[in-house]
Amino acid sequence: MVWREEELLATEILANMLRGYGHFFMVSRGRREITAQTVGRLLFERKLKRAYLSFPMSHVTDLPNTLVEIDRLSRR
Repeated sequence: MVWREEELLATEILANMLRGYGHFFMVSRGRREITAQTVGRLLFERKLKRAYLSFPMSHVTDLPNTLVEIDRLSRR
C-alpha cells in the first residue's frame, strides 16, 4: 500500500508541475465501459464539474440500493 501511495503522489506532483493544479485525475478500476466514458468526459468536457467522492465504496458492490444512492450523489 505504501508503494501505491508513493506512486500516486509522484504522479500527482509531476502532473501539477507540468500542467498546474487540477490536471491530475485518478479513476478507479471498474466496469470498462463506465471507466472509459468517465476518462473521456474528464478529458474533453472542460466545463463539467468535478468532485472527489472520498469514502470507501468497494464493499457495497452487492448492495443495489446503496449503489443507487452513490450514483445519485455523484450525478448531483
